[in-house]
Amino acid sequence: MSDRIRGKFKMRDQDKRKLERMKVATIGGFYAVGKTTIITKMGKKLSENGKRIAVVSNDKGAISVDGEVIKKLGFETGEIAGGCVCFYLPLLKHIIDTITQKFVPDVLFLEPVAYFLPSKLYSDLRKKFDGVELAPVIILADASRLLDYKERSEELSYLESRQVKDAEVLVINKVDLVSESQLSAVRKMVQRINPKARLVETSGKMGAGLGELSNITLQERHEGAPPVSKAVVKDFAKSVTEMGERGEQYAIGTKKDLSESDVKNFLRDLLRGIAEKVFSAGGEINHIKALLGNESFFLKASLVRLDQEVDFVGKIKGLSSGSSGRIAINAFGRGLPDDFLYNLIITTLQEVAPKYEIKFDEV
Repeated sequence: MSDRIRGKFKMRDQDKRKLERMKVATIGGFYAVGKTTIITKMGKKLSENGKRIAVVSNDKGAISVDGEVIKKLGFETGEIAGGCVCFYLPLLKHIIDTITQKFVPDVLFLEPVAYFLPSKLYSDLRKKFDGVELAPVIILADASRLLDYKERSEELSYLESRQVKDAEVLVINKVDLVSESQLSAVRKMVQRINPKARLVETSGKMGAGLGELSNITLQERHEGAPPVSKAVVKDFAKSVTEMGERGEQYAIGTKKDLSESDVKNFLRDLLRGIAEKVFSAGGEINHIKALLGNESFFLKASLVRLDQEVDFVGKIKGLSSGSSGRIAINAFGRGLPDDFLYNLIITTLQEVAPKYEIKFDEV
């Protein structure tokens, strides 16, 4: 790997002056907690209020559904693939330089990989980006997922519990999916894990709580934290090896007219089919998502768990016979290797696509 990506770098005075005018806000959390939705909705609102916004997304694989969605929503973006951004800070610096040649953002949102260690990332950012103002450590958690562990928080994965412990601001997201009594139980659970964190409750889908979170992002700053121990880093790295992740991209074409409902049903059948295969193989679903589109439209489908509905973002009027485009698919699961997830993706696509007279080829 080149020194440009992974080597050391030195900040120039002109770069420091630009960074001093910009705030970096990391919006983190485990798989499927709603990071991209929160970032894009906050970014849109802040833009409407005159703030200049940029977003850097970070994924393990080279194919990122969320990165493409952020671009299609009109944000100035950069992408870091290959693993946690904490290992690619020179590349982050290069992306920031590229963005600031066009304009200096008031807020640069950073969406790290789901398995990042907040305390380490913030420690590295403070060392490497001297002078930049950091928003507090903001960690999102899925209220409906946490509800499964309300009486046994000790069984929450090490990755998730460590992120909750590192949070300065803990955002309980998707509150629209739980009752008030259930939400109360979730509050008590996360406060047992991290009694010092400030709690914010949001619904990214409904827009609730985003004003409060935006104010925190703009007005408050990271207070610093003790250095992360080698033991914590070691335990965290061990937990990461349990996670499987695979991204694939295909060129697609239609052999007949498909309505909007047909397209959604195709994506719904595809995601649920992959999820069912993950479950049958003894794995745990973290997140399965797909982005279907071309230059004129896009539709993102997302599935977090089998007992919930597939969620859609974007608009499509349908596809006429002979239409072409691309579909990107990301599958994240625990307990299954990456190559096995690839087999599940391709097998399910081979089963589902013919039902809708859709042809596909690997890109």
